Amino acid sequence: VYQKSTSMGGVIDQYSSNSGSNQEFILTQTSNGYYRIVNSNSGYAVEVPGYSTSSGTQLDQWGLNGGSNQEWNFIAQ
Repeated sequence: VYQKSTSMGGVIDQYSSNSGSNQEFILTQTSNGYYRIVNSNSGYAVEVPGYSTSSGTQLDQWGLNGGSNQEWNFIAQ
C-alpha cells in the first residue's frame, strides 16, 4: 500500500520489498470460495474501485463491504 496509507482509498502499487507491514496481506476465504485480501497495516481490503471492468484500473484499499469487487480467485498455472 503506497506510503503505508491507513486511509480508505489508499493506492495499491508494486514496489520492491522493504519488509513493511504495508506489504503484508492476510488472505481469508469467503463462504462462496473466493478470498478477501486485507492489508496488515491498515486492516482494509484490496478492491477494484467502483466495480470497474476496465483494463489498467488502479486497485485501492477500502473497508470490508461484502462486495464482489473485494473478492479474489487464485488459479494455479
